[in-house]
Amino acid sequence: MNSKFTIIIILILIFAGINLHAETDTLKHFPGQISFVYPIGTSGAESANYEFGFSINALVGVTGGIRGFECAGIMNTVKNNVLGVQCAGIINTANGYFRGCQAAGIINITNKDFIGCQAAGITNIVNYDFFGVQAAGIANITNKQAKGVQAAGIANIGNGNFTGVKAAGIINITNGVQKGLQVAGIVNKTRKLNGVQIGLINICDTLESGSVPIGLINIVGSGGYHEWELSVADYANTRITYKSGVKDFYTLYTIGANYIKDRLLISGIGCGHIFELSPKFYIQPELMTLSYNNFRMHRHNYSGTTHLKLGFTYNFSNHFGISLAPSIYANVTDLNHENDNDYETSPLKPFKTFTNNHLRVDLGAGLCFAILFR
Repeated sequence: MNSKFTIIIILILIFAGINLHAETDTLKHFPGQISFVYPIGTSGAESANYEFGFSINALVGVTGGIRGFECAGIMNTVKNNVLGVQCAGIINTANGYFRGCQAAGIINITNKDFIGCQAAGITNIVNYDFFGVQAAGIANITNKQAKGVQAAGIANIGNGNFTGVKAAGIINITNGVQKGLQVAGIVNKTRKLNGVQIGLINICDTLESGSVPIGLINIVGSGGYHEWELSVADYANTRITYKSGVKDFYTLYTIGANYIKDRLLISGIGCGHIFELSPKFYIQPELMTLSYNNFRMHRHNYSGTTHLKLGFTYNFSNHFGISLAPSIYANVTDLNHENDNDYETSPLKPFKTFTNNHLRVDLGAGLCFAILFR
């Protein structure tokens, strides 16, 4: 954390503390208390009506407010606001505003505005606006506007707008506008994206200009790029391809067949980018890997190829175009099964071949013509 950001956070906490003081003036003030389990302690049942500088609770503590430090072996409950630190073996709850740090073995819950950091073994929950850092073993949940950083082992869930960075082992969900970065092991989902999504599956209803989802599957509503391609090529005699994402980065999925030489089924994935020279003319570089199998779906010798294509696209309209795409490729064939015939994936001969006892690598060039539908 740089020094400027640290100073900003300190100033926010100072001014927040001034406002918090006005809000807790109705509480009685006392330097501190020690309790075993509420109401057994130095302040008895009256602890719920006091704001303390410190509260040390062996098992369970209940206070009116905290301006300083509170810890408990099991659970802390603050009826109003907290300015400082809450630590508990299992659960912390604050029914008012929170400015500072909450740390719990299981769960932290704050029911009003939160500024600071939350760390929990399982879940952090803020039921109003949030600004700061959340770290949880399972999930972070914010129910209003949120700004900052969220990191969770499984899920980050926001029911309002989020500005900042969300990182989750499985899924990120923002039900408002996501500004910044979403990174997830499997799924990122937002209503509106103004930034970058990185995950296996990225979903957004609306995409602002300059935003990019990067993943194996990108499902984009308004502002996205979708294209169907019907193509013929020497290396894939007939092929249909679906492209989804944005013009800056889209993913593609393709299936087809070869029949000019060997009868082969083809499947593949890839990614691409569009350089829009004008509404009529695009240049579309694509990186694509294809796998070949015979029509009986019985294959011993692996054969696959990776093509780097350079498509030159002419658009007749926003919904229809044609493309001519020369490519260079590297084709890899497994030679471990001596009784199987090698597949010929193209009638065009490669210009260079490398062979050892196990593999053959062919380097060559190909050509593809396609009709595009959007």
